[in-house]
Amino acid sequence: SGSLSSGQGIEDEMLAGNDKPNLMIVSEAGHFMQSLNGDGRNQQSHLTHLMHLILQAYSASSTRLRTRALAGKPSKDIPNPVLHVFGASTPEKLSEVLRPENLTEGFLNRMLVVMGKANVGMIRGVDQFKVPEHIRAAQFDFMRMPSDDVVVTIDQSAWKDEDRIMRRYDAPAEDEGMRQLMARSYEKVMRIAGTLAVWDMTKDKLTPTVTVDHLRWAENYVDAANQTMYRFMNEFLFDEKVHKDAKKILDSIDFYLTREGAQQANATQRVLIERGFAPRSLVLKRTKMTAPRMSEAIQHLLMAEMIETITLRVDGCKTESTGLRRL
Repeated sequence: SGSLSSGQGIEDEMLAGNDKPNLMIVSEAGHFMQSLNGDGRNQQSHLTHLMHLILQAYSASSTRLRTRALAGKPSKDIPNPVLHVFGASTPEKLSEVLRPENLTEGFLNRMLVVMGKANVGMIRGVDQFKVPEHIRAAQFDFMRMPSDDVVVTIDQSAWKDEDRIMRRYDAPAEDEGMRQLMARSYEKVMRIAGTLAVWDMTKDKLTPTVTVDHLRWAENYVDAANQTMYRFMNEFLFDEKVHKDAKKILDSIDFYLTREGAQQANATQRVLIERGFAPRSLVLKRTKMTAPRMSEAIQHLLMAEMIETITLRVDGCKTESTGLRRL
């Protein structure tokens, strides 16, 4: 009863699934978030409950999720709920509907985010593929696990790494956006490392154990996801002046590295272009910014690790030239 577009529907699916994991696929995540966020005045109650349930299910995964009470039926407990949400959207659409509160209230920092390259050509889909043998073996070993509760342990050699990761993510961050993203990073690392430990079980060792390799792989994965979200926030999400200026600079860098843009460069500037850098002087001219305003935007891009710069002196020139390149 109820669709997966409502918190009530997800609760019903969880109860009917006999404690099995649940996967919620959102093909248009931008429209989904637009519905969840509403306008604050006419927000529909079932969508409010859906957002609350997604947050609650994540936090209750190590304990129990208490369902709603129905007429004549008491609430029930769902032990260790597992709710996966997979969504896809264009960054432009997502940036229109996301709010800063989605980060501060803990929704976005629960997610693992990847971003594809722009303007990628279409390719023919794969008709079929063969599951690798090591995956099949892991699946077989997984099915041989005892039906009772299985405890994932941490190898003693990994204790120092776990403590290092916890302290690293707990350290104060100068940037508020990154500080918010780091809030649940340690938790995500441990979830991923535990999952890897389960998949790395063998028929001779059915007790999943987190190792140093599991922790470091998970840490790298979460770091990449955090940087992707941070890049999205800086490039698309907020409409502050510096972010708009940064977008103009990135567009100008892309332009001068095309054939059309390179034709507008002089001999000295073409040396930079041949090395893959857009001349800063041309970028300034195209964006029509003042020099201090452009410097502020460039500093923002450098801190976000979205561009790099190079400074060199071309033979025959008295002054140095600076170039900018996307990372």
